[in-house]
Amino acid sequence: MTNRLRIGNLSSNHQRNGDDSTNEETTMSNINLALEIARLEAKVDVLINLVTNITSTGSQAAPQTVDQPLQLNASQVGVMRDMSPRQHAALQLLIQGWQNNQMSKLMGVTESTVKMHVKKVCDRFGVKTRGQAAMLGQEIINLMPKEDYTRYSGGFPPDWGSSLTSTDSADDAYYQLYKPSRV
Repeated sequence: MTNRLRIGNLSSNHQRNGDDSTNEETTMSNINLALEIARLEAKVDVLINLVTNITSTGSQAAPQTVDQPLQLNASQVGVMRDMSPRQHAALQLLIQGWQNNQMSKLMGVTESTVKMHVKKVCDRFGVKTRGQAAMLGQEIINLMPKEDYTRYSGGFPPDWGSSLTSTDSADDAYYQLYKPSRV
């Protein structure tokens, strides 16, 4: 919890100071730290659920280790299939560590709209934080055949988010998939 607050404070201090010349290494370090915290939170959640299950039933119903690799199942495929193209765009940008203001510039929508997409992605995955959604989404995308992901996402390739170099949608060949409907 303390690390999460520190990261939030770093981000808000940066915004208050209006420093647009952020050191890229510091930004990447903060993103990597946030992703690592999300990974650890997810592992803690697995352990808590496991202990709760053992405590309430007296036995472990489905053995699962913290480091057990994720296996693609029908419900995960269903979640990916049921997400809108804008939610897929938000998920891929979350995976890359983009902030809401960056996403809103790229997608041509307000930050409130981006927050709604991020919340829906988190709800679909059944997680509480954007870091957890990013981690789980990345694992599912990695396990899913590329053709299937592209079909379920409405046309995005699995590596779309990592190929973006700016928040300028004019540079993006996939803009038609997430553009605002009022454009």
